[in-house]
Amino acid sequence: MTERTPRNDDGMSMIELVVYAVIAALLLGVLGGILISGMRSTVITGDRDAATGTVQAISTSLSSDIRNASSVQLTQSGSTTVVRARVADGRSAWDCRAYAVVDLETWSDSAVTTGADGKYELRVLTYDDVAVAASFTAPTPTTAWGVLSNDVQRIEVQPTPSPAPTPTYLSYFTLTGDALSWNLAALASANAAFNDGETVALTGSAVARAHDEGTTKCW
Repeated sequence: MTERTPRNDDGMSMIELVVYAVIAALLLGVLGGILISGMRSTVITGDRDAATGTVQAISTSLSSDIRNASSVQLTQSGSTTVVRARVADGRSAWDCRAYAVVDLETWSDSAVTTGADGKYELRVLTYDDVAVAASFTAPTPTTAWGVLSNDVQRIEVQPTPSPAPTPTYLSYFTLTGDALSWNLAALASANAAFNDGETVALTGSAVARAHDEGTTKCW
């Protein structure tokens, strides 16, 4: 006597139901993986585009400030680099602008804490100029300065394949006369989950062209 395979109301055997369920689960897994990968790619692309836009805005700000400056100063103290410029604000007014590459805080996805972490920030400060005769000390970088990027790096002069000698890097800023050049790399993604170490180059140069009678100073 032949044993018959149990069937449901639609005439499908239990084995067929199991096979269909397995196939459906596999298809859903593949589709889910594609969907997640697409969403991740969209987030990464958007994050990098935003980082590129930020870098371009920083470069534009630097170019504008230096072109409208009457004088520029570059100082290096330990691992801190500071550029200061006396920038024209209208026909007769002047502002002092300072850009600093400094390591003052530790950044994570959950919090920002005081203290160096080996990653350098690009910070900015605008402050008032003072009379030349007055005793004046330019402000030094603190955590109160605005943050333009929380992870800037040096650009390697000429990357070489491994094994390679100790690499050399360009200076963050170079001042020759009234011409300032900058060469930095900003982290492409601020989101640690998508941070693969890729950077966006921030390079450019500008010449101070404004003129004044020298009645005030910024440093």
